[in-house]
Amino acid sequence: MRSWMALGAVLLLAGTARATSFDPARCRPGESLAHCKARLGVSEDTSSESGGLNGAAKTSKHAVTGTARAAERQAKSAGGAIGGAAASFSEGMGELPTGPVSNTATIDAAGLFDGNGINVQFVHSISRKISGVLGANYSRARAISGSITALGAEVGIDYFLIGQYNEGLRLGARGVGSIGWDGTGNSAGFGDVGVGPELGYNYIASNGMTAGVAAGVDFRLGARLGGNTTGEADVHPYGKVNLGYSW
Repeated sequence: MRSWMALGAVLLLAGTARATSFDPARCRPGESLAHCKARLGVSEDTSSESGGLNGAAKTSKHAVTGTARAAERQAKSAGGAIGGAAASFSEGMGELPTGPVSNTATIDAAGLFDGNGINVQFVHSISRKISGVLGANYSRARAISGSITALGAEVGIDYFLIGQYNEGLRLGARGVGSIGWDGTGNSAGFGDVGVGPELGYNYIASNGMTAGVAAGVDFRLGARLGGNTTGEADVHPYGKVNLGYSW
């Protein structure tokens, strides 16, 4: 009796294996694989294929994510290197034995020769990288028929690209204004206002002595007040050679 039961179990397992396995040779000529599988009672197992596709998708996603993170790390590394280089150049700049520089006073030596007259400037460190600027100028030019006198003011702000506390490479904006009197020919008063950029470099020695050079351009609008009031626009490039003291 037990042998017959064992034989039945073996036959049942064999039939199940045949039913679930698929042999393309059992298909009829011209019959599609799907129709053949349905006729033979063989179910399609797509779990492995689905798992393979999902695994491939996950692998691709991880690869893309890894590449993006690597690129981000490289960008941060490059930015850190540039920032580190600028910081190393700035180290020790704008510092005296008594501490960081707070104020700088200079006179523009070039203005004594280019017609801009006496130009004085006061610079105050608002923060490590930012400084505020105030300036004034006076000029008087003589001619056979009279003289031209001008009085001007300047206000601005500087950001130190390399350096700190009033020393180093700086880029800033300037606002200027002037009034004066033209005593040559038909005497008349005049005035103008303007704005523009300025790029310069300041050096401060350990004893506070200061030297600097700068170049900029003012875009000005002015008016001449006389018998006939007229308006005019002007572009005024300039250069500076500053000498002074910092503390």
